[in-house]
Amino acid sequence: MPTGDAAVRFLLKAEKGSTKNVAVLLGISQRTVQRWVTTRPGMRRRPSAVHAGLIVDR
Repeated sequence: MPTGDAAVRFLLKAEKGSTKNVAVLLGISQRTVQRWVTTRPGMRRRPSAVHAGLIVDR
């Protein structure tokens, strides 16, 4: 399982690009996942330590 940003992309690919499905899988809001993957300059966020732990557990 990849770590960091690669893990988010991995989960998105596994869920066929659905930020909603990834959010449900991690138990967080869809908007949070959207913030991680946005391509808008200056708007992209990294998962917090708590969220990174959730991603690794999946």
